[in-house]
Amino acid sequence: MKLRVFYFGIILLLSISCSNNKGNQELKDAFFSEIEKKADAGGPIETLINADFEWHRMYHIPDWYTESSISEILGIEWHGPSVEDQYARLLFLDTTDNSTEFFDYGTNGGRINLICCYDVDTVINDCARTFLRKENCVFISEKITSAYYDYKAVSINCKNG
Repeated sequence: MKLRVFYFGIILLLSISCSNNKGNQELKDAFFSEIEKKADAGGPIETLINADFEWHRMYHIPDWYTESSISEILGIEWHGPSVEDQYARLLFLDTTDNSTEFFDYGTNGGRINLICCYDVDTVINDCARTFLRKENCVFISEKITSAYYDYKAVSINCKNG
């Protein structure tokens, strides 16, 4: 019996350590689905601002960023996974309690090109720490069908600014 419990523990640890954490898959699926459905319709895509968790800032983090570099960008300790090659991360920060949510999406041969006009918080090591405020996370999408993307989604502050 003890041997079975031991094997079960080993299998459980291996499955947890081998899991590929890409974050809030439900939010990602809803956001990308709405981008495709509303392409060229002109209607706003409000999936992110209507998320079922509280947040104030969204950070766009490119591939190869590590736990420590993400912490530096956020200005708080980040204890999540690094961003893998050929992925980008949308990371949502609740500035009242520093809680976070995120999702990763593929950028190489990805279907959607996100275009954001960012606010700048501070400059760290000659690199601007940029983010979108929640009220600017409404997007308008259009179908473009290029060699790299099928859709582009532009944040409203780019359209208005």
